[in-house]
Amino acid sequence: MTDIIATSRELAATRFLVVVHDVTPNFSGEIDQILRVLDPLVGTCSTAAVVPCWHGLKSDVAHREFWQTVNESFQEVLLHGYRHQNDKSATCLSQLTGRADEFSRLTEAECEARIAAGLEMMDGLLPNRPVGFLPPAWQRGQATSAVLLRHGLRFVLGMHGLEFVGHGTIPLATWSWDCGRIGWLGHIAETYGSLRFRWRPSALPTIVIHPADVSRGFLPRAVLICQRLLREGRRPVLVGDLEQRLFGGTRR
Repeated sequence: MTDIIATSRELAATRFLVVVHDVTPNFSGEIDQILRVLDPLVGTCSTAAVVPCWHGLKSDVAHREFWQTVNESFQEVLLHGYRHQNDKSATCLSQLTGRADEFSRLTEAECEARIAAGLEMMDGLLPNRPVGFLPPAWQRGQATSAVLLRHGLRFVLGMHGLEFVGHGTIPLATWSWDCGRIGWLGHIAETYGSLRFRWRPSALPTIVIHPADVSRGFLPRAVLICQRLLREGRRPVLVGDLEQRLFGGTRR
């Protein structure tokens, strides 16, 4: 654990993550706009959090061009749930996020079934199977470490930390603007990310962009933060690269 902490401090001073959530053909226009602004900043060194069956709508051959763009534009993909929708009883978080907390009320078996279904569908969409999990609304629920490892998912990307399953967690300072139904909460979320970045120097800077940020006008805010980190000498990094740096070839 000491080595992870020491290395995470070094990484926080030199690297940052860029993650695009809700990557699905339903938001192809917004994803295209996000990619256009990211390309001159980080190129393809960003991570796509893919939802293979958005609100029950399955991707098929009609979306082949979209998935080709995803494959060419992102060096890394994560499983971002299966439906990205809580279809059980609503929680307060469900009401705020538009029922985005898919895993909140699922049993362990139900979580595993959705993870398996999501990965199976992604096998038909993209050439590389994800090795990481990003739970919708950052609510992991009963998606236990054992479940994740059974399906080859070696890390969980949360809002406050990046957990390498069974091997420890490094802290994150996350800027994320989409808080659900109430758009202006994005200003508060940005302030929270900035405060955590300032007061937690060991936290790896992480920029999270959602399709909703395009229509709500937050995408330029993400660009400004990315430009600031680049000026400070930090460079974009992928979670898989962090894993390799921390553990070498031992986690396979």
